[in-house]
Amino acid sequence: MSTKNKLEEVFGKIEASKWNEAAHKQKEAKTWLHYSQEVALALLELMDQRKITQKALAEKMNVSPQLINKWVKGKENFTFETVARLEEVFGVKLLKVELKSNKVSIPVEILKVYIEEYIRPSLNLWANKPLASKIIKIPKTEYAKAN
Repeated sequence: MSTKNKLEEVFGKIEASKWNEAAHKQKEAKTWLHYSQEVALALLELMDQRKITQKALAEKMNVSPQLINKWVKGKENFTFETVARLEEVFGVKLLKVELKSNKVSIPVEILKVYIEEYIRPSLNLWANKPLASKIIKIPKTEYAKAN
C-alpha cells in the first residue's frame, strides 16, 4: 500500500494542491496590476479633491458601492469602458497610450557578444599607444569601465 493510500485511510481523500495554479494567476496579474493601481490612486486623488464619497461615485456611475471599493483598492482589472466612464464623470484623462517605435531593445547577452567581437578588438588597436593607454584601460572581465 502506498503512502498516499495510507494517509487517505486516516485523513480521507487528499486533493491536489492548487498553489501552483494560484502562483501562475498571481504572476499573470502583475502585468496589469501596476496599471490598475495607478488608476486607483488617480481615482482616490480625484475623489478627495472633489470631496466625492465612494457612495456618491457609485450613484453617478450606476454601480454598487462595493465595486467602487474594489476599484480604489487597485486590485480590479479595469476595462476601457470603465476607465472611459470614470474620465467622463471626472472630466479628466486617466490613461495615455504612447508608442515606443523609436526605441530598440537589445538583450544583454547579445550586447556582450557585440562588445567582445566588434568593440574590444577595435579599441585594442589603439589602446596600447602612449596617450590612449593613459585614457582608457580595457579589463578583460568588465565592460565599459574607464580607469
